[in-house]
Amino acid sequence: LKSLNLKVAAWQVWNEPNAGVFWIGGPEPARYSALLKAAYPRIKAADPAAIVVTGGLVHNDFYFVESLYRHGAGDSFDAVGTHMSTACLTPGPGFYERNQDNGRIDKYYFTAYREVHQSLADRGHGDKPIFMEIGWSTAHDQPCNVGNKKGPSGVTEAEQARFLTEAYQCLASDGYVRAAAWFSLQDATRQYHSYDSRMGLVDFNGNLRPSFGAMQTVARGITPSFCGGKVDRDLPSAKIDVPDQYFTRLVVRGSATDPTTPIKKIELWVDGKRVEGANGDGPTYNNDWFGSTKLGYGKHTIELRAYDEALNVARASKVVTKVDPDKATGTYKPRLAFAAKKVGRGKVRVSARVQRALDFPEDPKGRLRIFFERRTGGRWKPYSRFTKGISKPVRLTYAARRPGKWRVWGRLAVDAPYKALRTKKYVFKLR
Repeated sequence: LKSLNLKVAAWQVWNEPNAGVFWIGGPEPARYSALLKAAYPRIKAADPAAIVVTGGLVHNDFYFVESLYRHGAGDSFDAVGTHMSTACLTPGPGFYERNQDNGRIDKYYFTAYREVHQSLADRGHGDKPIFMEIGWSTAHDQPCNVGNKKGPSGVTEAEQARFLTEAYQCLASDGYVRAAAWFSLQDATRQYHSYDSRMGLVDFNGNLRPSFGAMQTVARGITPSFCGGKVDRDLPSAKIDVPDQYFTRLVVRGSATDPTTPIKKIELWVDGKRVEGANGDGPTYNNDWFGSTKLGYGKHTIELRAYDEALNVARASKVVTKVDPDKATGTYKPRLAFAAKKVGRGKVRVSARVQRALDFPEDPKGRLRIFFERRTGGRWKPYSRFTKGISKPVRLTYAARRPGKWRVWGRLAVDAPYKALRTKKYVFKLR
């Protein structure tokens, strides 16, 4: 280096210490932290301007970065190195999924480098840059030979070139990524049986792949373009719509919004316990909750918890009182629409609909009895009676057996606190 008048700008301490190839035995954050803490002051003593980079981590392993802080090595590196050229990577830069346990961008996807940066920022080191090694293999016709991973080892040459362009455009949108080296310039072997044997911009025989031209284009200038997952720590907001009191069954409604991340689900919690089987997908919730019939009389806390895709949670709750119908202090008049008309010779059609009172939030429970009577000998004689449920509109066509003067009316029998009603009597002359 001295003869070439060159100087090392950055030192990377070890290679892939979070895996079991170069760091024999698998990840040992405590021992690697000790190595960093020993190496850092010696490198700085020799060259205070040198950048000390963590060993390139397999994947964007922000969990391992956080473990370095827990073991006291947070001040013993200037930058974090990550490797996203490993383990048969086939999704493009923009594809990502979130970890089901914590909602963070899964470390196996390209833009999880943003989670690495967030882990640094959480500890006051958001100014530390990231040095990346990136690459996609062209071994699309070979099965993956890494662990138990299923699928091909790589992508097509055209996809490799496209992913290269998209990756550098994406990285350019995040200034804390200081460098991104492509692995590799040329294939190192002609034994094309594994993912890492066909990652070059040039194949083993010196033939240029389309990605070589893509890299030349990128070298002439990059237009930043955001892609992939967003680190999301922002809370959604939630609303709940339930009555102050109920008697039989409680209808729970609600909604949630988030300005940047879709709402994944809404859970129902009652008195501090999650209700099994009462989740709702998406940003709205509407549950005629049968389980509310089993709650005891008195006050209960009804809560909706809304989760966005990053599993940030918002809560909305209300105290609701379940009232014993036999001890209700008031009675409510349901809305009853009842009509009857002649339809054809000797026939009457009846329609009815029962709805909740405007000043009470619960639907009435009960039945509607419909009576058909004929005028005989100066009085009305019952001929037929029908009983119908009121949970849906009632429709009934009645054919009179004998001509004469007929009337039809209804009697609504409902559970407390609703009040029973009688309808108007409709009179017809039927032939």
